[in-house]
This record gives sequence, structure tokens and C-alpha cells, in this order.
Amino acid sequence: MHFGIDYGARFAGTTAVCFDLGSSLLILQAAKKQDADAFCRDQISARKPSFVMIDAPLSLPRVYTKPRDAVFSPEDDYFFREADRQLGAMSPMFLGGLTARAMQLSAFFAAQGIPFFETWPSRLRSYFGSENRPECDVLAAQLKKLTGFELVADKAISPHGIDSALAWFAGWLKMHGRSNVYGSEAEGVVWC
Repeated sequence: MHFGIDYGARFAGTTAVCFDLGSSLLILQAAKKQDADAFCRDQISARKPSFVMIDAPLSLPRVYTKPRDAVFSPEDDYFFREADRQLGAMSPMFLGGLTARAMQLSAFFAAQGIPFFETWPSRLRSYFGSENRPECDVLAAQLKKLTGFELVADKAISPHGIDSALAWFAGWLKMHGRSNVYGSEAEGVVWC
């Protein structure tokens, strides 16, 4: 079992998790005003996945990891990592607090032997026939066809739930050696 997380603002109700259970994929979403970080900690702690794919930056541009006595240059990139440039993704610096929260959540579970990997669901949409977020029925049909897992939903899946399923799919691709990897190990990679 592994998790896919679409990580959002802390109390906005925009964080969703997707995980496999048997041959099913389940999606749970934090409620508005519910602490998303506590929600993620509770879900991961209860199920103990082998790893987590998260749609949030887990590292900063290389300039911020230089030793204090290193020489800094105006040409150093203070905003984007190599992976962000390759993907056309937002800067971890622009995302600020979300980046810090994701890094903290990752460190919390790394101490428990549950690694986190960064993904970007927007890059995975092409597997589902479009550059747009797939509709729920298209997502369910394609996930079943590609992975054999049945998406279970007792109500309409929000865009955040769909992105959590795409993050889970990134983990499935990683497990099967079919991921595209962006960035560098020295600065941080994104699995898609």
C-alpha cells in the first residue's frame, strides 16, 4: 500500500489522500476548518503505507543548502529548482508555508521509516487523455485499465480527490519502474 496526497492550505479543506486497499482505491478528504496536517498524520499513522507521493515541494532551490561560507552569486537561482524549471511548476518559495509544512510532514514520517516523494499531478494528466484534470469516470476507467485498481467513491470526487488519485498513480508508476523523473538528486526530484 502507498499513499497519494494532494496537499492544500492547512484549514481550507483542500487536502485529499488516496490509498489502495485490496484491489480498491479509496479517497478521503479533509473537511473545511480541519487541520490538514493532523488529517494526513492520522491517515498515514493508521495505515502505515510503504511510501507517500505528495503534490507539494519537498526541497528548496540549491542556493539555500549551500554552506554558510560558500560564495553566493547573483546568477544563483533563488526561486526555482531544476525540476520546477523542467516542469514549468510553481516556485517552492512562492508556496512558502505549504512547502515548509510538507517538508516537516516528510521529516516526521522519515523518522518512522515512511519515505515521501514529490510528484506533480498536472504532468500525469496525459495518461488520462487530456492536459486537463480528468473527469471522475474517465479517471476510474483508465486507472482500472492501467493498474487493475477500482476507484471507489460514494459521492462525487472533488478536484483535490482526483489529484490525490493522480499522485497515487505516480507512486504506482514509480513502483513499476515507469516514472519520468525531473530535477536532480542534489536539489530534489519530482516523480511523474
